[in-house]
Amino acid sequence: MSDLSITSANVVVVSGNTSTGTTGAAITAGQAIYRDPVDKLWRPAKANSATPAAQAASAISLNDAAVGQPVTAMTSGTYTVGATVTVGGVYVLSGASAGGLAPIADLTTGWYTQTALIGLTSATAKLVLASAGVAVP
Repeated sequence: MSDLSITSANVVVVSGNTSTGTTGAAITAGQAIYRDPVDKLWRPAKANSATPAAQAASAISLNDAAVGQPVTAMTSGTYTVGATVTVGGVYVLSGASAGGLAPIADLTTGWYTQTALIGLTSATAKLVLASAGVAVP
């Protein structure tokens, strides 16, 4: 399998909580993002990043933003993913691409395990950000 192919224009909150901030890297709507604890800027997360803070997402970006631009981040709730998901399917933070979301079956050696979302319908998911803090051996 591979990361979800997300159409950023279709990423929309159904219900939930959001936060706003500034980007420290280019971000696309639908990407899993984290807020850097040092400079407080939002960046794409990646399951196998060499940067420990980047190994766990804390939100999903709701808009595209260039470096230094404002971003709205969904921190909990239900949203339209912008991609086709499986009802009941579990998706994790990807190590294949920064900000990517992958089916749980794609977890592989070196990826830090973080559940990201669970499919509710073919288009919507519940954001379930839970990190184990350990890499797959």
